[in-house]
Amino acid sequence: MLPSAIGRLKNLVALFLNGYRHLEGEILDLNGTSIFNQPESVSLQDLYLGCRDKLQSLPELPSSLQHLELGGCNELRSLPELPSSLQHLDLRGCDRLWLLPELPSSLQRLYVGGYDKLRSRLTLLQSLPELPYSLQHLELRGCGELRSLPELPSSLQSLYLWGCKELRSLPEFPSSLQSLDLGDCEELRLLPKLPSSLQSLNLWDCKELRWLPELPSSLQSLNLWGCKETKEALILLSKALTYGVVRSSNRC
Repeated sequence: MLPSAIGRLKNLVALFLNGYRHLEGEILDLNGTSIFNQPESVSLQDLYLGCRDKLQSLPELPSSLQHLELGGCNELRSLPELPSSLQHLDLRGCDRLWLLPELPSSLQRLYVGGYDKLRSRLTLLQSLPELPYSLQHLELRGCGELRSLPELPSSLQSLYLWGCKELRSLPEFPSSLQSLDLGDCEELRLLPKLPSSLQSLNLWDCKELRWLPELPSSLQSLNLWGCKETKEALILLSKALTYGVVRSSNRC
């Protein structure tokens, strides 16, 4: 149990409570003295509540909040309205979260899914709300129920969709995109036009991928591991070798 005096820390800017698995709902209530009781009157900007496996919901969040990390809260089922000031939202390991609220226009980085490529469990997320125009980094790992994406914002620089096994098509890529990871997207068959700014493209184990669009001259890294099942694998490899960016592989 945290001391009730924490509710009087009006100048508190950052609160780190990662790994406190034994603390349950009272961590956010504190018998009526919580900093969350009057969220408009506090200056909290960073809140870390990772690895709390008994947390199922959150109260109203402070309007000043900019960074919210809930990684490993695997019982979390819903989120409250997100403050308009939020810039960073980390939901990795929130496996039971299947719906997201409206995302604030200030959001720059969004993480959903597993912690890593090897040990991530499938999450229940089925769809995404409209993505804010300010978003620069979008990571959706192990979202095995996700079948489509909304329009991608023009500010997006990196897109990671590792393990989105039901994803069959993608929206148009923004011209700002520099890094694209589609590893283990088993049902993906076609790619939209690749932006001229793209530097890294990972297509590891995209078993159903039939064709690649023209590769941009800016490309520095291309991973085709596991493409041996596609009928056009040799053509893919030929294209990659033409640009001199393919990683060596005996599986393609």
